[in-house]
Amino acid sequence: VQQIYEKGYAILTENEVRNEYREHRKDPVFAELWPDTNRAFYEWCSQYLDFMHIKDKRDENWSRH
Repeated sequence: VQQIYEKGYAILTENEVRNEYREHRKDPVFAELWPDTNRAFYEWCSQYLDFMHIKDKRDENWSRH
């Protein structure tokens, strides 16, 4: 896995973060709040500074977030 570094910190790839999201979805409460959809995944990412670089490129406003 190629790691991208910003200011000395490794930035996770979209696949790595999707794996983390899937692990969280094993929790029934999390799964109820965050469905297994691309839209929910990108919304979840947008709430965390570490994951804000992961955006839905199909969203016409993705570059403005």
